[in-house]
Amino acid sequence: MARNETYVAKTIRVFLSYSHPNRKCAGRIKAELEDYCLDVFLAYEDIAQSRQWQKIILGYLKRCDVFLPLLTKEFQSSEWADQESGIAFAGDKLIIPLKVSIDPYGFLVMVTAFLALRIAAAVWDLAVPWIFGSPSPLAAGALHARGIAHEVDGR
Repeated sequence: MARNETYVAKTIRVFLSYSHPNRKCAGRIKAELEDYCLDVFLAYEDIAQSRQWQKIILGYLKRCDVFLPLLTKEFQSSEWADQESGIAFAGDKLIIPLKVSIDPYGFLVMVTAFLALRIAAAVWDLAVPWIFGSPSPLAAGALHARGIAHEVDGR
């Protein structure tokens, strides 16, 4: 990198999908995630009403790193939210469903099962050294960073 170039770190781009009646809840979630320096797209806050809104939403879906569907009864009955989920799935996005009032359905069930397996594998990797002897430095550091080391070994 040349001396006069400015390095701009890439942030994680999140697309928060919701049904219009749940926009206030989605806005609170967006604000919380932005406190962690995530770039969160929320249609009702981030785009002006125009004839091009569908095109704008498609662009954000294409560029996002993570797709967060806010699973409510209204979400399931929204014609747009389901389409956004399908586009995210077809685009091979990391999908993390946020269950509010309904269980994941359709392709979101497959994604949820996959995430549950990945989380279980990560927990197992951390737990095995504690079960069978002294922890590896990696596992001990990860547990300590999560603030749960004291629950495991009494610290």
